[in-house]
Amino acid sequence: MRKSLQALDKRCWRNDTVSIKPIETMDELIYAGYDCRLTEEQKDMVSPFWFTIGRAYLFPENNYPCIIYNEKSEAIGFINLCKWVGDEAVSWNFYIDKDHQGKGYGRSSAS
Repeated sequence: MRKSLQALDKRCWRNDTVSIKPIETMDELIYAGYDCRLTEEQKDMVSPFWFTIGRAYLFPENNYPCIIYNEKSEAIGFINLCKWVGDEAVSWNFYIDKDHQGKGYGRSSAS
C-alpha cells in the first residue's frame, strides 16, 4: 500500500479545499501529536494519535500517517490511511483540529 500511495500523482492528494501530505518532519509529527486537538466530546470517537503512530511504526506497510492542510497550506488535521484487506481496501482514521471544524474540511478530506 505504501508504495502504491507514494507512486500516486501528487495532484491526487489535493482538491480545491484540502491536501493530504505524509508526515515527514518533526514539526508535522509534533503538530499531529500535540497541537492538533479535538473537543472533549470527540476524543472517544477516534483512535488517539499515539495509538495510530504506534500502529504505523509496528506495521509501516499497512499504515500511512499524514497531515491535512487547508487551501492556505495551514495544517488543520491528521489522517492515517490504513490497509485492512488485500491491497485495495483502505480505511482512514482522521480528525480535523477543533479550531478548524465546521468549515467543510472534514467532508473534503473524506472525498
